[in-house]
Amino acid sequence: MKNFSSFISLSSAARRAEVDHHSSFERKTASFSLIELLVVIAIIAILAGMLLPALNSAREKARAISCVNNLKQQGLAAASYSGDYYDYYLYLSENPTTTLSGTTAGTGMAWYGKLLNLKYLPATVVVDQYGSKDSKSFHCPSEQKKTGIMSINRHYGLNYRTFGSSPSHATLKPKKIGSLKTNFIYIGESLPTGYNGSTNLDSYRVQHYGGVYPMQVVNYGSYPVFARHSSKANILFANCSVSTCDRSFLRDVKNWEEQ
Repeated sequence: MKNFSSFISLSSAARRAEVDHHSSFERKTASFSLIELLVVIAIIAILAGMLLPALNSAREKARAISCVNNLKQQGLAAASYSGDYYDYYLYLSENPTTTLSGTTAGTGMAWYGKLLNLKYLPATVVVDQYGSKDSKSFHCPSEQKKTGIMSINRHYGLNYRTFGSSPSHATLKPKKIGSLKTNFIYIGESLPTGYNGSTNLDSYRVQHYGGVYPMQVVNYGSYPVFARHSSKANILFANCSVSTCDRSFLRDVKNWEEQ
């Protein structure tokens, strides 16, 4: 009987020891799994931090390509206009009081208004109190859309040096294809109306005197080119080709002149 009692005591002790061993093993396993989870989370966070800049860069490249396509559409529309109007290039406007809508108090119309109203580019619904129509082709996807009256911003401007007019707008002479060289700037990326609080209403024109925003720019009213794609700007040339140009090219007056 005594031996049997001793056996029962030993068996109980063994079971308790086994239970304690399993409990300790489970605690260690749970603790190790938590550490593993934290390590995995840390690795994922590091990888995400490494990949995010690459993803942002790829997204911006896609936007820049879309911007190039916008200019190509404008080039095709401008070529169609020239084909219908005796081989004349577009010119800035017919009247110095051109408004955001592309029209004036008289019969004047800005160059983009011609492309829209003459249906060389597809137009959307009326977007402001001036009765303006608009097209996605005039909006670079890299530029944030404004609100209110400034939502009618367009992000491309005509070469004011060649296709503008005299200071008084009294001696405007449209240029004819064949009379000019074709490897100079026709349309370039412009600073949006109201950008950073600017009151400039001339986002539809650009010129080399205005510099290249955000550097080497005199003031908003000088009609600078906007190098919004990694310090470069997309440019439509008079021969309807499109290139991405750096600051040195954009600052060179020879690339803006007709001769």
